[in-house]
Amino acid sequence: MLTLYQFKISPFCDKIRRLLHWKGLDYKVNEVPLTQARQIRRYNYIGKLPCLEHDGHYIADSTVIAHYLEEHFPDPPILPSRPEERAMVDILDDWADESLYFFEMYLRFVLPENREKNMPRLLEAETGYFG
Repeated sequence: MLTLYQFKISPFCDKIRRLLHWKGLDYKVNEVPLTQARQIRRYNYIGKLPCLEHDGHYIADSTVIAHYLEEHFPDPPILPSRPEERAMVDILDDWADESLYFFEMYLRFVLPENREKNMPRLLEAETGYFG
């Protein structure tokens, strides 16, 4: 069984949910409240979300998870078979993760009309101080 530890609003977690759906894989979601994010270090030493659990192994980082899913669940494929094309996918994925993320966060949380909609979504899993 696959378990995805996530922040629902995270674009990186969304990337993994989309990959899991594309591959038609059954999985369980464990929503990690923002105030408990540091506890994810119990599962992976870098403490990042998303984190995927598969057969007692924990895999962190959306790109690493994507490659893991491709290796363990190859059909349908998400990566091209030719090495040159796979390298280009890795370059574009890294560029998108490291560049577009900041634009997305700006659009979600700095623009007032979006901030009003997205701040409650950021905190919806909270049960303690913020919940």
